[in-house]
Amino acid sequence: RSAADLELVLPVLAGSGDTSSARASLAPPRRTEPKGLRVGLWLDEPFAPVAPAVSDAVREAARRLESAGAIVEPVRPVRFEEAFEIFSLLNHAIVAASLPAKVRDRLQQAAAGASPGDLSHRALQARGASMTPGLYQQVKARKQRMEALWARLFTKVDVVLCPPAPVQAIPHDHGPDVHARVLDIGGTARPYLDFLCWASPASSADLPAVSAPVTMMGGLPAGVQVVAARGEDRTAIAVAQV
Repeated sequence: RSAADLELVLPVLAGSGDTSSARASLAPPRRTEPKGLRVGLWLDEPFAPVAPAVSDAVREAARRLESAGAIVEPVRPVRFEEAFEIFSLLNHAIVAASLPAKVRDRLQQAAAGASPGDLSHRALQARGASMTPGLYQQVKARKQRMEALWARLFTKVDVVLCPPAPVQAIPHDHGPDVHARVLDIGGTARPYLDFLCWASPASSADLPAVSAPVTMMGGLPAGVQVVAARGEDRTAIAVAQV
């Protein structure tokens, strides 16, 4: 219901019974007030376009923080396409492990026709479902390099603001083929699985992130994603609270 609820439940999620020791093991928030907060603003990614209402809400969040004393600057922590590829391959590998063998075999056969540079959702799904030990080691090495880039950025900023998703809430599409579904992003049809794009940068580097409401647009809530450094979940929650 609120950032305060997240702060309350975090030690339970982080610990194993003793919430006081779990809370102590979590880094304290870098700041609990906006004055002096160093904020990176990540928007305008050609690979991951967002609807105007979404970008407006993210900019409004940055504006409010800046007007209260935060220092806001544009950032591009990592190459978005690579973050999305790493996230997708690992995500699809995990999902494929729980699929019926017949479905998994079909996906693995489809991977034979997918080139390594193909970042379409179908190709990423097929490649992830066919994860080999060799591919996993390659992805792991790329993931570690990405984690290092983020760590370097967080010596200069306290949090990064970015879109939580490319669109606001949409009507459900129950079509059986997820690849046949589409999103309307600013009047342009995009693949349905683009929903995952802005979840990938933080997820691919194991970073804490929280989605906070900012305003209402067109009768629907619009918000912002707050990403913090690894192990600094309480900083993300504190900025969401602000």
